[in-house]
Order: sequence, then C-alpha cells, then structure tokens
Amino acid sequence: MTTPSGRACLPPAGDAQRPLASRRFPLIAPLVLSLGLAAASKPAMAATVSADPYEGANRAFYGLESALDRALLRPLSVFYRHAVPRPIRAGLTRVAGNLGEPGVAANDLLQGRTAKAGRTVVRFVANSTLGLGGLIDVASTAGLKHHDNDLGLTLARYGVGSGPYLYLPLVGPTNVRDGAANLVTIALNPLTYIGYPGQSAVSLTTTATGGLEKRASVDDQLKSLDALALDPYATVRAYAQQNRESEIHDGVVQVDALPDFDPAPDFKTTPVAKIAAAAAVQDAGT
Repeated sequence: MTTPSGRACLPPAGDAQRPLASRRFPLIAPLVLSLGLAAASKPAMAATVSADPYEGANRAFYGLESALDRALLRPLSVFYRHAVPRPIRAGLTRVAGNLGEPGVAANDLLQGRTAKAGRTVVRFVANSTLGLGGLIDVASTAGLKHHDNDLGLTLARYGVGSGPYLYLPLVGPTNVRDGAANLVTIALNPLTYIGYPGQSAVSLTTTATGGLEKRASVDDQLKSLDALALDPYATVRAYAQQNRESEIHDGVVQVDALPDFDPAPDFKTTPVAKIAAAAAVQDAGT
C-alpha cells in the first residue's frame, strides 16, 4: 500500500533475504558500470538506495514475468510441492545452499569479518563431509547457523552506491551494483570453468528445485500481496529495497532514506520476483 505522498508503506524488516537463484543471470550491459565506482579504503555503508529511472521498462519486464508465473512457474511449483516428499525437497534445498557457503566465507573475509568467515568455513566442511554434501545440516545442530553474504553487500559496505533499480526477466528486483557483482561472482567461480561428471545435471537440478521450492513456500504470501497491494510493482520494489538495505546495515533500516516514487497505475499481476518480497514478509513474521 502507499501513502498519499506515493511512498510505499513497509512492514518491519526481518532477517536479510537471499536473492533468488535466478538472480545469477544478469542480462543488461550497464551492470558493469558499477565496477568503476570508487570504494572507500575502509568499510563505509552505502547511504542511498536505488531510484527507478527505467520504470517503464522495468514494469514491462514485470508484466512479462507475471504471465510466465501464471502460465508455468506457479503450476510447476504446486506440482513439485505435492509430488516430491518434504524431506527430499528440504535435502535438495540444503545441498544448493551448501554450494554457496564458500562465496559467503570469501565475502566475510573481504569485509574483515574473520570470525564469521571461520564459522562459515567450518560449517561448509562439516556439512560437506558429515552432512553428505549438505543433505543434512549437521552444522546448525552444533550452533553454526547459515548467514547471508555476497559481493553486492561487500561493495555496498565499502560505500559503493546501488545505481538505478532494475527489474530483469528471470532475475527479478536488483540494481546496477548487485547485478555487476553477480557477473563478477560467476566469472570468478572456479566451478564456472571446471567440469565434473554430471555438472549440467547438478546445476540444473539445484537451480530448478531451489526456485520451485521457494515459489511453493511463499504461495500464500503472494496471494496476500496480490489482495492487499494497491500497486504490486511498487510494493515489490519497496520490499526489495528495504530488505536489501536491511542486509547492508545488518538489520537496521532508515525508512526515511528510501526514495519517493511517483504514483503508478494499479497492475494486478503476480511476477516470479514477488517471491523475494513474500519471503521477506514471511521471515519478518518468524
């Protein structure tokens, strides 16, 4: 919902949400521009969030993804939830999450958070061995909980601005800084270049099951968002920006720092990237 001034009314920020698995595929060339932004010599939080100068194109992509969600993704996620037993779904999700732990540890180190980096490394080793490649989260039972981190957060914590807000097909809500960071992460990931038996099957399975599980888990929240939001696009944008700010500032968000956006027409659609917003609402309630 929005206030008369056009600012979206936001719920309290919960734990930092993870980007969708599909955010691994940035498509727009200007994303690389954020690599030229100056970074401070010591961590200094980015002060602003993204404006939306490309709103027309972003809304068009949002509508395209809405049609894809209605026609394919939601039906597939519902089928997946009912056809695959919960323990198997949970195990596949944990495997996918375990593959991302080295990247989390690397960004912990880049930010000077050595204690967190050490715990993440121990967590990864424990789950990769005793946990059978991540199928079983033995580290959490020992008190080593997962936390999120990525190169976009590292850049932000060194003062790199977000750049314009972007909404990309099969990517969802992002910005120039985070999109460029995803490109760099893919380029620097050794698994991008090193082949191994069943690599394609593993990549496809972890990406597909991760996306379907996330979509299925927030189906009720997405329905509520559709029913309550005056402008779903603006609501998703507000949620995405607030929760990214929450990640950057370790859970502390100055709502007044969020930009004002012009009022927009009421587009009653349900895009894939609403999953991120609904997941944030779900996390805030837990």
